[in-house]
Amino acid sequence: RLLHHACDHNLVNPNCFGSMPGKECLDPVFVKELEYELARLTRKPAVINDDDSRANYDRIHAFVANVIGRSKGLSKKVCIVHGKTLKEAKYHVKTKLGISDRFIQHGRFYPLLGTGQGSTTSPPMWLFICSALFDVYCMKARGAFYESPAKYTQCTLHILGFVDDTCRRINAFNHTPPPD
Repeated sequence: RLLHHACDHNLVNPNCFGSMPGKECLDPVFVKELEYELARLTRKPAVINDDDSRANYDRIHAFVANVIGRSKGLSKKVCIVHGKTLKEAKYHVKTKLGISDRFIQHGRFYPLLGTGQGSTTSPPMWLFICSALFDVYCMKARGAFYESPAKYTQCTLHILGFVDDTCRRINAFNHTPPPD
């Protein structure tokens, strides 16, 4: 419900594509192909950087996820349950021989950080964290500026993200794009 609430109230950066209702995985790929074609046709140099955050859900700190979740409307009670669950969870190894008696658990000297790859809270929390980071990036970065030959249509592309893959770009080295 929180994810749909955030989407309905435009609380998620529009450049985020992963875990978003109504956005397909091919959308950022299509935008990227169009951008390559625009750069080729307009003969503008472009710098495009692709990144992949490996094991990103294992790196989500619960306190960061909860703070950002609260900014999107997450209940304080849900944040407490989320934090306590990750703090008190016991992780056993399961094999064909059975479940181990020994376990690991979050502790002061052995912190287990991250909401985990199998958690249902990980995708929306990662989306909200990326959205906040994308907001800051779009405010500070120049981005890539494109316009039609007759100057009827203009757009600036800063960053696109699909779950843990991001693509940043710049092309207007000697041109300041107009404010949005």
